[in-house]
Amino acid sequence: MSGRTEIPVIDVSGWLAGERGAENTPDKIDSIYRDLGFFVITGHGIEAKLIRDLRAVCTSFFTPPEEVKAAYQPPVGPDTSRLSIVYFHQPNYDALIETLPTCCDADNPSRYDPVTSGEHLMRKAQLQREMASY
Repeated sequence: MSGRTEIPVIDVSGWLAGERGAENTPDKIDSIYRDLGFFVITGHGIEAKLIRDLRAVCTSFFTPPEEVKAAYQPPVGPDTSRLSIVYFHQPNYDALIETLPTCCDADNPSRYDPVTSGEHLMRKAQLQREMASY
């Protein structure tokens, strides 16, 4: 076995058209996402030009020239602080989120208790509901 995995391709055109037999398309997507984490969707009706334009904008944004990247590099050295941004895009509900062991020690303990992705999302949703009620 080569260790390579084929990227699943899911045609959603039948599901979007309400065709019989396509009712399980969302379940297929959910299963593949949970098992593998990514896939390609076809039959969605989005024009190829729009996809190409979006890809070009994203490529431009995420691959700036070296001099632009250098301006945003964090300083290196023992007296510098670190800024971290936590961003999770639909991780596994049971995925454990915790401070990396190399980022804390006896003198600098973790500020946060470990939490699963699902617990974090539920807490976030609850906080949003509470804030919306003010």
